[in-house]
Amino acid sequence: MEFVDPERQPKIAQNYGISRTDTAIFESAGHTVRVTAPSEVELTGALIRVSQDSKKRVLFLEGHGEPSLDDRERTGLSAAREILIKQGYDVGTLSLLKEDAVPDLTAILVVAGPRRPVTTEEQERIHAYVEKGGHLLLLIDPDTQADLNPLLKRWGLGVGPGALVDLQDRLAQGDLTSLLVRTFTEHEITQDLSAAVMFPLARHITFDEQVGNAWDYVPLARTSPNSWAETDLKGRVVNLNEKEDVKGPLPMAAALTPKIAPEEGKPRPAIVVIGNSTFATNAFVNFPGNSDFFLHTAAWLAEERNMMAIVPKDSALRPFTPNPLQERALLYLQVILLPASMLISGIMVWRKRRSL
Repeated sequence: MEFVDPERQPKIAQNYGISRTDTAIFESAGHTVRVTAPSEVELTGALIRVSQDSKKRVLFLEGHGEPSLDDRERTGLSAAREILIKQGYDVGTLSLLKEDAVPDLTAILVVAGPRRPVTTEEQERIHAYVEKGGHLLLLIDPDTQADLNPLLKRWGLGVGPGALVDLQDRLAQGDLTSLLVRTFTEHEITQDLSAAVMFPLARHITFDEQVGNAWDYVPLARTSPNSWAETDLKGRVVNLNEKEDVKGPLPMAAALTPKIAPEEGKPRPAIVVIGNSTFATNAFVNFPGNSDFFLHTAAWLAEERNMMAIVPKDSALRPFTPNPLQERALLYLQVILLPASMLISGIMVWRKRRSL
């Protein structure tokens, strides 16, 4: 590493086109990456990008009302695209209504929150991509007309009815469907997760072992035992209906890999299905647990296990987010216990002084 003062060494700064002091240049084997106003996140991402021989391609399916990668509003995916680019991925879009196959060398195909039906032909092309060793990330919201069940059933997967409600693991001041998930299964994706993941309005994942007997199924994240899948969201949700609803705990994210390793030299297919796409949108992806979970999932699917250990942590935003039980405990502590202890202490001091 070399530090260059552009005022004392203007020639070097001019050669690199540096016009400001807070600029870092990374060079390796002909690759150059420029970072301005560098933070830990920016520097780590630049180091990753410059050290790679080639960028892995991540394609987002489009054409079914999915959130846009260019949309910078709350419902867009521009922030998710940016954090993937910072991690060294080449990010683009794909229309299987126009293309007859997923392009070769696609590291991850992402189907994020489709609202309109995905045609049978498109589902066949997605299935063919996975069967050839492709890596698929499915983000499927409740109340969607995408109908990906025919595709999911081929691997024994499915998405359950209704939306998940959790009286325990949820955002304290949020709706009952605003999940704040803290229960993870041991897996490469979840092993270093230290923050809760926020899933607004999620659905649960199902797996049929008889149909998917050739696949290893791992539920990545679950609701608490005090949860259920609510099938009627028209009225205010407060109670579990044993006849119509599905009792928790329930998984809302799962990973799938074949039990038998492929022949030497052939890629190994992998699938991650998550019952929510909103967690990756601009409104929520910068929530600490959400960005970590999203990047860990991408690194695992792209078979970049080393990337998972060095996912940059932005210490600027690490808030403590209480669930309802923790919030009540804090309320009792701050509003009742602390004032009461101060009052009792004051009375004791006053009585002691009067006795003197």
